[in-house]
Amino acid sequence: MTRYWIQPGRCARTLLRYHLDELIDPARTAGFGIEDGHEIPDLELLAKLQHFGAATGLLDFTWNPLVALWFACKPAKFGHRRIKGGEPAGKVFALNLNDQQHFERVPYRRINENPAFEKLISPEELNVPLYWEPIVNDAARARIIGQSSVFVIGRPFIPSRIVNEFEIDADHKQAIREELTEHLGISDLSLFRDVHGFARTNGVGFPTRVTFNPEKHMDQGTRLHQQQDYAAAVRSFDRCLEQAGEISEILLLRANAKADAGDHKAALRDYEKAENCKDLFLDPSAGDTKRTNELLRKVLFNRGNSKTILEDLPGAAADFYESRRYCPTAYWLVRSTFNLANTRARLRQLQRASEDYEEAIREGGDGFEVPYGHAQFNKGNVLVMLGRLKEARESYTKSLQSSRPNPHAARNLASLEKVIEYVGNSGTEPVEILPDFSTQEPVEEVRIVLKRRRQSHSPVQFAGNVGNIGNTGGADPLERFGLPGSKGLPGGRGFRVAVSCEE
Repeated sequence: MTRYWIQPGRCARTLLRYHLDELIDPARTAGFGIEDGHEIPDLELLAKLQHFGAATGLLDFTWNPLVALWFACKPAKFGHRRIKGGEPAGKVFALNLNDQQHFERVPYRRINENPAFEKLISPEELNVPLYWEPIVNDAARARIIGQSSVFVIGRPFIPSRIVNEFEIDADHKQAIREELTEHLGISDLSLFRDVHGFARTNGVGFPTRVTFNPEKHMDQGTRLHQQQDYAAAVRSFDRCLEQAGEISEILLLRANAKADAGDHKAALRDYEKAENCKDLFLDPSAGDTKRTNELLRKVLFNRGNSKTILEDLPGAAADFYESRRYCPTAYWLVRSTFNLANTRARLRQLQRASEDYEEAIREGGDGFEVPYGHAQFNKGNVLVMLGRLKEARESYTKSLQSSRPNPHAARNLASLEKVIEYVGNSGTEPVEILPDFSTQEPVEEVRIVLKRRRQSHSPVQFAGNVGNIGNTGGADPLERFGLPGSKGLPGGRGFRVAVSCEE
């Protein structure tokens, strides 16, 4: 076997002649060196050729380590071509181009001094390798931007001591690429953003991306919901339902995304379908009694909130009442009972609302996640509407003394003291004329009529009830992750108490 030793200067001349004679000059003759009517410099032309597959002396690096990881995990076999010994490991090579002792940046003004490449790759050995950030405004621009490209000119050789190597196990390459695509949007389509790249990634050498994987779409929709991209989440759940059929679990997730996006009519349709589905879970093995009850509780509870917003208060009350049947713990029972009490208060079912608030207070206690102080506050408002002023004073006071007091409790307590003072100074027992119970409109005024009253007072204003507790998060039978609950619903409007004399 004959060996040929090439002197460094001769190697540089050979490298230069290859680029000029085989790449640059033929490319210019073919018209590839003209962009927008102007001749582009040699380095820009080489960058353009390299991004479309030409073999150049430019070493293609990236400022983005995730892009490098993507290419390092690229499979080593395509189509019918196979690698002997199986899939090899991948490697990421990292350089510190900001190290001025070992690298020098090529200023853009030197690039415009054509023939730039001939000046940079000369027979004389350079002190340190050069690197260059391309500024390309032609067909390769989208690729260069998408890949955060930076080129290193491999002369002189880069010392191995300043190169960091990271090896990726062959068995992990595919999983890493899937994670980069799913969570960070890095893919062949994002890195080769032009018609050539699009055609190549959809060519015969690549597998089709249409797969039957409803669980993947469910997981993706859940993550998009967590990121508050509700429209994209709904689309993912749509795909899941297309592949798996109507399943309560997925309909609940889609309904929650629609509700958080503000489309409560569409959410209501999904909640109603979810309640009546034959198949409850994407994974049938997850459907034990506890999980089934949890799913039904969420469907009913969240549907009650959507009905509340859509002003179907009788329907909302029925849903909150029914959801109590499926509450596994006091935590969930208190949440359903609190929302039921709010709904009954708005329906002027005041006595039943006061009993529901008392149950929520008793079952939860102070310090419970469902705010004890808010339940006491709302109960105080209902008791004022019922004319039970001294009991209302006790509820407002307990709200103020709780670990999480309602911010309006002090204001309503002060308003109540005025009403009690007006009634107490009358010298007679009041005749309470309470709200008209023939209507289901929210209470706006409570009238307390006194006998032989001589002094008149202006109506006293009270802050309205705290709103419903928001939706509970999505059902996740495998407990991989869960959706956070949505924000609570707006509170009720304030009301006033008028003290007047009997006519």
